[in-house]
Amino acid sequence: MSLLPELRKMLAFIDQNVDGSNTENSERYIAAGTLFEASSCHAKGVSILLKEHLYAPASALERILFESFIRASWLLHCASDSEVDYFLNKDKIKPYFGDLVSAVEKELDWPDTLSKVKANIWKAMNSYTHGGSMQVSRHFDGSSIMPNYDPEEIEEMAKFTAMIAFLTFTQIIGMSNNREKDKAVEKLYGQIGWCIAT
Repeated sequence: MSLLPELRKMLAFIDQNVDGSNTENSERYIAAGTLFEASSCHAKGVSILLKEHLYAPASALERILFESFIRASWLLHCASDSEVDYFLNKDKIKPYFGDLVSAVEKELDWPDTLSKVKANIWKAMNSYTHGGSMQVSRHFDGSSIMPNYDPEEIEEMAKFTAMIAFLTFTQIIGMSNNREKDKAVEKLYGQIGWCIAT
């Protein structure tokens, strides 16, 4: 897969620039920071699985990667103190996932790209994650049961993983006391042209 080396290089850069970053010690920052870390770990997991041609678990992790990032962003930027407390004590977030996505985009003044992802591929993500029909169709070629993923789909997984990993990195760096954070984000942004290119 041609994009995998670029994804792995990007994730290595993120590791080097996040390691040792300090942040505010509050429930909000701890909750968001740990979910951002989980999202970053999921991105690494996807890259390892793609390298090993394990496309079923890689596709299943895409939803978890996305959901961890959105939940972390919502907890950091949108949730009230009582909503943060409710999450930490009840392990629940009250708004529906689509509402979390919209709230994050609005609060951060982002375009509606993530809402479009939610609208267009959320059902497929759920199917991959929960052992639905999308997994069946990607593992049967008409005569035998074996992985049958289109190379373009595999590249889309790498691109999506890179996009969420980049956004996760910007949020982790934004929370940190890293004095070089703007330079680090700019440098990583310069590395992801392959992800943005159509």
